[in-house]
Amino acid sequence: MGENEGKTDLFCNYRAFGRKDCIAVPIRYSRYDSPGVFVDGMMFNRGTGGIYFETDKLLPPGADIYIRVINGAAQVHGNEDLYRGHVMWCRKIVREDAYIYGVGVRFLINTCSECEDTIPYDQINRTLDYLHLCPDCTRKLDSLQDGHLRRSIEEYLQGNII
Repeated sequence: MGENEGKTDLFCNYRAFGRKDCIAVPIRYSRYDSPGVFVDGMMFNRGTGGIYFETDKLLPPGADIYIRVINGAAQVHGNEDLYRGHVMWCRKIVREDAYIYGVGVRFLINTCSECEDTIPYDQINRTLDYLHLCPDCTRKLDSLQDGHLRRSIEEYLQGNII
C-alpha cells in the first residue's frame, strides 16, 4: 500500500468547476439584502462556477452577495463586472495576530425568464412576481397596458398556464 493510500484528505477538491489561482485581486462585495453597501475583499482564485476571497467581515453561509471585480482584467466570465453569488462557506483564518475570513462563493447565473439570455446582474429587472427579465423583455412587457393580456403573459412566464 502506498504512502497516501487509504488516507482521507479533509481539504480534497470537490468543486463542480475548476478554479485558477490568481495574484491577489481586489474586489468589493455587498450583501444582497444591503445593496450598495460595498465591503473590500481580496480574491485569490476564480473559475466559471465561483471564487475564493478573503475579507475582514464574517459572511454567513447561505448569504447571497454581489461581487464587483475591481481589476477589469480579472473578470471571471463574459463582460460583466458585477456578479451575484451564494456564500457556500466562510472560515476564520488567523493572520499576523488578526482574524480574517476565507469565503467560498458559488456564482448564481440569472437568465431572462422570457428569452433565456444570460443577464449581467446589474441589468436584471425583477418583477413583483419574481420574474427576472433582461432590459429588452422588460421594455416589451412594460409596453403592455395593465389588463388581462399582461396578466396572462406574466402568469405564463411564471409557469401558471392552467
